[in-house]
Formats: sequence, structure tokens, C-alpha cells
Amino acid sequence: MAEEIELRHISSDNKPSIKTRLACCTLPSMPAETCLVVSFSGGIDNSDPYSAGYSYIHSMIGTGYAACSPATLILDLRGLAYTSGEPMCKVIDQRIITKVVVSELNRQGLTNLLNTLLFLDPQSELFESLSEALDACDRGYRQFLRDGRKRTIAADF
Repeated sequence: MAEEIELRHISSDNKPSIKTRLACCTLPSMPAETCLVVSFSGGIDNSDPYSAGYSYIHSMIGTGYAACSPATLILDLRGLAYTSGEPMCKVIDQRIITKVVVSELNRQGLTNLLNTLLFLDPQSELFESLSEALDACDRGYRQFLRDGRKRTIAADF
């Protein structure tokens, strides 16, 4: 006789899917080191029904990180509509050198997030193009090595 299992609904994301693209490239001055580039498009906001979207985005970054063990990370958010929401702090994780490519869909919201919650300078973290963000990752990683800091590995993520 089959046993009936009661499932309790936890959360669902009712918003249209967030599209993701994972890619990687080498750092310009260090061809042996990889930069993970994760692109997201769609929309996300701070309302409770969409909190699963932030978890999804974070898990996709972790998937890419496990796949290529990068030295740096670029979040290409040009296609992601975002105005506010503290859960984005989890996405812009500073355990790895992270730079963000923005657009009019999210520039103001991300600038506010960096200023007020993460206490980071938006001019050093937000960029208009992938090439600018990659150059910033390269500079940041070289400084990271000069400082003698330990590289984040997949197990740390």
C-alpha cells in the first residue's frame, strides 16, 4: 500500500524565468587565470514572491564557479531589471573579485545598493561594458596577489 506524503509549499518564483548564460575567459595579463562571466536577463525585485529569483541567481553563480574555478567574476546584468532589494547583496558576493556590467534597467538600483548596504564605491564596481569590467578584474586580481591574499577556491564558495 502506497504511503501518502504531505508536501508543504515553501516558495515559488511566479515571475517569468530569469535567463542565464555562463561563460569564462582568461584574464588579460594572466592567461592561466580564468574570469567567470555570468549574464542574467529578465526581472527581479524585492517583493516576497520573487525571493526565489535571488536564490536562483546565487546558485547559478555557484554552478559556474564550480565549473571553472575562476580567479574573478563578472556579473553581466545589462538585461536584468532591478530597482531595489537587499537580497541582491547575496548575489554581489565579495569573497571573489567581482565587477558588474550595468544598464539603464538597473544602474540606479545597483548604485544605491553598493553605496548604502555594501559600502562600496560604485565607480570601481559598476561598468558599462564587459571589456571595462574584465580590465578591472585583471587589475584587482593583480593587486590581490601583490597583497599576498589567498585565492578563493570552489570549496570556499
